[in-house]
Amino acid sequence: MTVKKELGQTGGKYENTAYQVDFGMAYVTETAVNNVPKIEPKKDVVIDHLSKESLDGKEVKMNQTFNYKLVGSLVPKDRSEQLFEYKFSDDYDETHDEYQGVYQVFATVDFETSDGQKFKAGDELTKFTSQVVDKAKGKVDISFDGAFLKSILETSEFQAEVYLQMTRIQSGAVENTYYHTVNGVEVVSNTVVTQTPEEPKTPEEHPQQPERSLPSTGEQASAELLLAGLTMGSLATGLLYSKRKKKEA
Repeated sequence: MTVKKELGQTGGKYENTAYQVDFGMAYVTETAVNNVPKIEPKKDVVIDHLSKESLDGKEVKMNQTFNYKLVGSLVPKDRSEQLFEYKFSDDYDETHDEYQGVYQVFATVDFETSDGQKFKAGDELTKFTSQVVDKAKGKVDISFDGAFLKSILETSEFQAEVYLQMTRIQSGAVENTYYHTVNGVEVVSNTVVTQTPEEPKTPEEHPQQPERSLPSTGEQASAELLLAGLTMGSLATGLLYSKRKKKEA
């Protein structure tokens, strides 16, 4: 049975009842209750997968490396159908963010697969995924392998999160939203916003030309006149003193 888009967006349960007809009489044989997950993706911004601090609404510095955190929907156990698609599509702003294809995927709940593998919350699941990147359009798709998804026991719930490593390359306000698809039902996440201030401009250096030291002719002439005056005064005083000495003699 295919998951209905309406139930995928709201979540809930539906009953599937089987009937057996004997000699024109209908008998109820079994009623199965099926859980349909509410596809509710969440988006955040963090430094890395170990960081708990959200950068949503905060500042990201120029050339800083950070991660967009894409949290997938929780798929409940005893679900209505086998899980065959679990996909993350991020249309990032390529004019402000640079993506070099580095990403990681982690489980957020415990689950088990049909081959007996037991996974714990926090286990890395990157090797069970693949990505398609279009750098020119700023788009990246992360998808789980279909065979891996189908191996997850229906008695186990499932949820995963993706970390996309980015580098901020342009100042301004940057918005980011992603689309999450579960078994053909696509739902959009919340939008995160970060701010990057412009880098202060370095003032241009203008080398100063060495100033020519012009001779201060006026000051030099005044000094020479003063020196000459003092010399003449000394000579006059000496002559006067000499004449007085002669008269006294």
